[in-house]
Order: sequence, then structure tokens, then C-alpha cells
Amino acid sequence: MHCSFQAACRLRVRLIQEFHMDGKNYDDITYNFLIGGDGHIYEGRNWYKIGATIPGYNSRSITVAFVGEYNYGGKPTKKQIELLKYLLHFGAKERHLKEGYRIYASEQLDPTVGTGKWLIEALHSLPQFVDKEQNKDEQPDHEQDQTVLTCFALAGFNVDSICIAFIGTFIADPPPIAQLSAAKQLILLGMKENYLASNYSLYGHRQLAPFESPGKALFDIIKTWPHWSNKLGSNHWVERRTTPQTEDDAGNDLPPSPFLPPSVLDDFFSPSLS
Repeated sequence: MHCSFQAACRLRVRLIQEFHMDGKNYDDITYNFLIGGDGHIYEGRNWYKIGATIPGYNSRSITVAFVGEYNYGGKPTKKQIELLKYLLHFGAKERHLKEGYRIYASEQLDPTVGTGKWLIEALHSLPQFVDKEQNKDEQPDHEQDQTVLTCFALAGFNVDSICIAFIGTFIADPPPIAQLSAAKQLILLGMKENYLASNYSLYGHRQLAPFESPGKALFDIIKTWPHWSNKLGSNHWVERRTTPQTEDDAGNDLPPSPFLPPSVLDDFFSPSLS
């Protein structure tokens, strides 16, 4: 799922950071930079801190995550690709990227980390991109002293979550007991087989996106289950907001974002490409 507005993208990036730190026990978000569909670059570990994305390449690479799903969801925007070019230009100019650096899609380095066919298609427009179909014998050598930039699709919560859909609306009436029991058994099985972490968090879809799913009757039940979390509140997405949000609806100051303000990043990563 893509984010098109600043409030949604900032929330998405913040939640990814929280998941990497609280759910995966990293000391920070694992990516160096993220590019949102709102036309902003979000700073993760920046140029100076080693990422934690693909073992064997982290110490010699800068990882850039595109916020969105680019296999079935849609194509990256023209603005996102332009921002990637800005980032590369700045990195090369300031010598954060070595001369002759190459760009690889994440799935070229680790088949389990999908990139998305539409994002790969867009990366073909960059001269530094290594096309694995045209260069089948060329593989990145992580033993050499070189910088490899890895670009991959980040589908928000999709890559770090398991989604269970209940067939039905359940706005006024709850699901049958058998349906609820099946969901609980599935969760227990996921933990037993190590598909779910022991400290997983349970959320309703309506907490992560501007939808009324699950229906109120089902959501009220889910809120009584173990691991359900209200940390995110009822709905944090404000898709129509186009300026940085500094106050909540009650007029209280919001805590500062752990990332540089997008307006600063726009100025910082917009050198001339000519």
C-alpha cells in the first residue's frame, strides 16, 4: 500500500522504525533512507551508520527503501525516482558513494527480499543499475572495497506482518464462534512454528489505515485478545493534511519526529543534476 500524503508517510516510517526496534530488537530502523510517495526523502541511518538489511553487504552499501508495494500495487512515481537521483547525486558529490558504485535490487542480493517488478523496471532508467538478466554472470562482490546501493520495495506493514481477513462485515453482529476460534488457533500455530515472534503485536486494520475494517463488532472482540495493542490509537492516518502536523486535534504539541523534517530534506537533497 502506497502513502501519498505527508502525514501518512511520516506515520508509516515512524511505525517501521518502532517495529524494527521493538519487534526485531535493532537499535534503529534498518534502512539508511526511505523515499515516500509524498515526494519526500526520510532519513533512517543516514550515510554514516551501517544499515542492517542484507547480511554480507551492509558494511559496503547504502540501503534505500521505497515505501510502497511495487509488484501488484503499482509503479513508483516519477517524483520518487527523481528523489533517488537527487540522493545519489548528493552522495557521490559528498563522496558518501564511491566512484563507480553500482545499484542492485534487493532480490539480486537476497531472493527472500522482494523488490517488485515495477520498481525494477523504473531502476532500469539509472545507468548505475545492474540488470541481472543482461548481466547474468555478474554478481556483486561484497569482499571488494566498493559501495553497492541496494534499492528495494518496502510495503509498509506487509513485509513485517501477517494479515488475517475475516470474511464478512461484522459491523453490528460478531463472527461465529467457530470463525473466531479458527483465527486464534492460526495465531497459536504461527507462534509454535516461529512464524510469529513471541512478543508480536495485534492490531485492527482500522488502526493502521483510514478504513472501517474490521467491523466494530469484530474489533471490539479483537481488543480483548492477548497482544492487542492500542499504542497507535484508533486511526493515525490523516490523508488530507498537506503540511507538517505539529499539534494533535486537541491542540497539544506532538513529540518531535525522529527524522529530519521533510522540508529540510527537500532542500538538503535537491542539488542540480545538470
